[in-house]
Amino acid sequence: WVTDRHPDYYPSLFAVKEKREPFRVWHHHAHVVTGMLEHNWLDREVLGIAFDGTGLGPDGTIWGGEFLKATVKGFTRVGSLRPFTLVGGEQATRELSRSLLGVLSQLNDVPWEFIAERLHIAPNRFRMLLRIIESFETSRTSSCGRLFDAASALILGLNEVHSEGIGPMRLESICDETSDEAYQFEVSEKSILEIDWRTAFQNLLEDLQKGVSPSIMASRFHNGLAQAVVELARHFELPVVLGGGVFQNQYFVESIVSRWSRSGPPLGLPGRFPPNDGGLAVGQLAIAAAQINTPS
Repeated sequence: WVTDRHPDYYPSLFAVKEKREPFRVWHHHAHVVTGMLEHNWLDREVLGIAFDGTGLGPDGTIWGGEFLKATVKGFTRVGSLRPFTLVGGEQATRELSRSLLGVLSQLNDVPWEFIAERLHIAPNRFRMLLRIIESFETSRTSSCGRLFDAASALILGLNEVHSEGIGPMRLESICDETSDEAYQFEVSEKSILEIDWRTAFQNLLEDLQKGVSPSIMASRFHNGLAQAVVELARHFELPVVLGGGVFQNQYFVESIVSRWSRSGPPLGLPGRFPPNDGGLAVGQLAIAAAQINTPS
């Protein structure tokens, strides 16, 4: 019996109900190992890039923009997206302003009145949301899915959606495929490598106020993040696999591939197994089999 380590996910709750003690697997490790199995790399160490909406990390925070040096038996987090404040859990996946305000709260000179009008949020409610963000400064995430939510809210003027992923899908659909322009995402070295999105969102705000076309802003956002992914991956001479629901975004994947050096390490793309949670069980079972069958 294998489950995710998040105690509130359905398989974990079902295991408790059935009074079973499952083998628990970290969410993003499973995404990476699914990609390793896809490319017959279970006997190798890889750099796994796990970009999704939500997954519990070993530090107790919500991950989702991770670079993991991994084998089938374990992993080390070597890079991540810069974290930001996010409150509301599942509510934040349908109310995109929560992600956006968490991101913008880290910028200087934000035109808050313009943002409230852009998202069609009444002033009183907008002020309440800002106070919530300030009060929950310790509730942070590195989720790439939520970062895409923030970008789609700003570029499309979109706040409420009926299900997770709607904003990013709409954003992908309007990208200008003829444009190779990119916003600047900086890769910095801290305790781990980190992709800093602050300059990109500052550029995005400036473009929005200048009246730049949404399709151009959308492609600049995708291309900038893709360039940062490639730049960070260059720090490691390891085969690379992509996993997590963000990599259902074909424009984003193709932007990464177009920037990947042919002389660099191999890049393993999702194929037979879906990169989202639909393929998660594959990695979970491979991890469990490898660890259970290892002599202690």
